[in-house]
Amino acid sequence: MKTVTKQLSAFGALLFLVISPVASISGQKRISESQASRTASFKRGALETKISTAKANYAAGETVAISGSGFGKFEQVGFSVERVNAYAPANDLLSTWTVTADENGNISGEWYKAFDAEFLVRAKGLESGVQTETVIAASVTPVLVSGNPSCATLNASSDPAFAHITTDFGLKLDANPATGNYPFTTGGIRSLTGGAPAEPGNSIDYTKIDNNTFSFTSTRSISAVIIKAGSNANVYPYNPATFGDTNLVTAGNNAISHVEFCYGPASASITIIKDAQPNTPQAFSFTASGQVNQNFNLVDNGVVGPDRIVFSNLTGFGAANAVTVTEGASAPYSLTSITCTSNGSGAENNTINVPVRFATVQLEPGEAVVCRFVNSITTAANVSASGRVLTAFGNPISRARVTLQNTATGESRTVYSSSFGHYSFENLPSGEFYVITVSHGRYTFSQSSQIFVLDDAVQNMDFIADYQ
Repeated sequence: MKTVTKQLSAFGALLFLVISPVASISGQKRISESQASRTASFKRGALETKISTAKANYAAGETVAISGSGFGKFEQVGFSVERVNAYAPANDLLSTWTVTADENGNISGEWYKAFDAEFLVRAKGLESGVQTETVIAASVTPVLVSGNPSCATLNASSDPAFAHITTDFGLKLDANPATGNYPFTTGGIRSLTGGAPAEPGNSIDYTKIDNNTFSFTSTRSISAVIIKAGSNANVYPYNPATFGDTNLVTAGNNAISHVEFCYGPASASITIIKDAQPNTPQAFSFTASGQVNQNFNLVDNGVVGPDRIVFSNLTGFGAANAVTVTEGASAPYSLTSITCTSNGSGAENNTINVPVRFATVQLEPGEAVVCRFVNSITTAANVSASGRVLTAFGNPISRARVTLQNTATGESRTVYSSSFGHYSFENLPSGEFYVITVSHGRYTFSQSSQIFVLDDAVQNMDFIADYQ
């Protein structure tokens, strides 16, 4: 059991006030999902005192938000956090601090969860003496398994806690391992189990805390850790897989005999890159579906970073787990090409459809696929708009003033009709909205304007003067 002094040193906690005696808990514990966030409340007359956390479960490295009510107006309230230690006569006291209730007796506080375990949070009114508590459950609760289980045992097990384990692969460290770096190869105290292939580029950083506790980080995802000690083993299942955990402990406080790290095939990744030609601050929208389900935007402004997104640690393989990435329309840019290339760890099982703007990628273990979506500016064809200005009797009107305005840009042009009443505007960008207007000093026009979209050359846009 770690002492209070070691815990406070490990977390940098300042001991301001000890609120209440440390509770005694014994026996192996497993917390169900419904028990993940237990709130205890106490009634003081008509007043109910209680505390709770903002969510039921917190991962290591998160800040726990705590709130409470039912204390005295502006009362000083002491908080304490204890690690629940099922194999010791008392819990480990980690941190204490005080807060002041507001005028309605409400309180709030925060505590940093540095490692994964079960914690008991208490709050006690220093004037009223009322006390309440809540539990922060472990994100991963160890499963007690009798005998000498292996990764192959877990893969064959019917226990739903191990349903995510689909291979026999394991890295086993014998002889209560010392702190060190252990590659995924066989040699010394380490051995590959379940037919796992050697991966000399991946390794486990193992930190021994004491004879029954350790932490680890890994360069590849781990789906379970088996800690053998005495006649039983504690198994920590990780779903989704993890790249590390802290303060893993044996069952019954026995010394570690060996540790086995279970893992599946090497994870894969997909990188999506936007290549806009020319570069632009414009955002291009994308939708990913399949085992990746996300909407995102990419910007190719010439800087590496905002132009790409990486989906890593993907463990779904084959057609059933394919990822489809679709780019939205992005005028004035048009999608001109999509290329998807693999790092060589798998086949090029990709489907590309440029007209519909999508790429579908099928992954294989260890594969890294890079898909590049290339866009270029759509160059509109230049077209013309023309017509005549006529009297009500069909005679031409010369020197009529005709003005054309692009509603998108505000740009306008003016021409005058010829002696035969003709006018023309040349080299107009297609696909734009235009307003064309006519005027003359001697004639009036009931319909002096026309609004239109110029998709192609337009002729016979005539204006007819009113009868005089």
